[in-house]
Amino acid sequence: NHHPLRPRIVSTSPEDGAVDVATDVLSSGGLGITVAFDKVMNQASVRQSALKLTDLTAGSTPFVFGLGADAANFLDVSFNSDNTAVTVKLLASVTTATDGYKDFVQLSPGHRYRVELDSTDAKDVEGNSLLLPFEDRLLTFATAGSSGTAVSPSIVSTSPVDGETVFVDILSTTGVSLTFSALMDPDSVRDTQLELAGGDSWDSFTASPDGDFKTSPQWIYNLDLSSQDVNLVFSDTLTETTVVATLASGSSVSLLEGRGYRIKLNSTSAHRLGNASNKLLYTSSDAVFAFKTALQPRILSTSPADGATSVPVDVLRTNGVSLTFNKKMDLISISNSQLKLSDLTAGSAAQAFDLSSAFSQLDVTFSGTTNTTVTAKLPAANSWDLLPEHSYKIELVSTEARDLDGNPLYSVSDFTFSTGMRPRITLTSPADGAVNVPVDVLSSNGSGITVTFD
Repeated sequence: NHHPLRPRIVSTSPEDGAVDVATDVLSSGGLGITVAFDKVMNQASVRQSALKLTDLTAGSTPFVFGLGADAANFLDVSFNSDNTAVTVKLLASVTTATDGYKDFVQLSPGHRYRVELDSTDAKDVEGNSLLLPFEDRLLTFATAGSSGTAVSPSIVSTSPVDGETVFVDILSTTGVSLTFSALMDPDSVRDTQLELAGGDSWDSFTASPDGDFKTSPQWIYNLDLSSQDVNLVFSDTLTETTVVATLASGSSVSLLEGRGYRIKLNSTSAHRLGNASNKLLYTSSDAVFAFKTALQPRILSTSPADGATSVPVDVLRTNGVSLTFNKKMDLISISNSQLKLSDLTAGSAAQAFDLSSAFSQLDVTFSGTTNTTVTAKLPAANSWDLLPEHSYKIELVSTEARDLDGNPLYSVSDFTFSTGMRPRITLTSPADGAVNVPVDVLSSNGSGITVTFD
């Protein structure tokens, strides 16, 4: 989903998330840090870049390597034969006594490091600038410990997974979760800041020029796991910890349907249970995952139709009232709803019919093959009618209605209609008060008595 003409980083060495990386990786005898591109690059433009190295375990001040400014005296910047990869390491002249660079001849064992492309003017040989989404800017690795193995726990999975389609109410129902590769200290995990951003359409999200969100996402929400607005549930296996975060009841935060969202791990103090120095190692790909919200079902039509007039007063015990949805619905979820009938003309108290216990009040039926229609009417023995020439409103309230995929109804809907007039006598013959009516009016030869209705 990126511009076909612009070059992009396709791999790095060490790989993002690598462990057991040699502590001399940056020395003149080490492998260095290599960035590979999918197009032939202009060497001079690539050299107009800066790499920022941070020891995440020590929490020390990041150090910036300028590939152009520092290369003459400190850095060995080399390209492969077809100019599709660049490797950076220290020159042999750099020793442990060289100011500024001495800490990188030998990296600390068992530490986690982050390399960030801090700035770049990199272009391919055709002049197209480097496409640089967030996940391509960073790589994180861990050096081998004294025992030869990396020591830091990592994120092994997220929910939702990257690119998944989810319900709009995911934050208040299933929530979002992180699963770690080790048993984690719960209090340290609580000291975590997640950033939820998005609100653009999914198409614009996947097609945005930088391969990431637009510069200013429509909406940003900081998900502080230590906040009282967030509920956390921890679960452990023998070797892993999973934390699930949901918003507390009453939260006003909601997602829009059919939109793209991103969750980014901004900061955390998470560490292994029983070992505060064993900090979480998370890669740039772990730190960001995106998802899209599904389209919600809607009420397609009603009977009586919204705005209908001259509806028979006995509609509730004859045809009944019905709602047709635009998708197949979960019938149990619809049953957990109420229909509320209001007489708008009289202004009297509304009457609610609970569909889940309607057997004594209503006959409820479901129908439809490609979508679902629910019809509710009074039992045949019920003689209750609406009042003529009154306006009524029916609302679907207290509903848990969802489609078969679990997506909640788009909005609670209502519709209004008015009942017809009762028939009236408009004319009689003889007319009321008539005089000189023939005495044989009722005979077989008479005109009889006639009643005319409207």
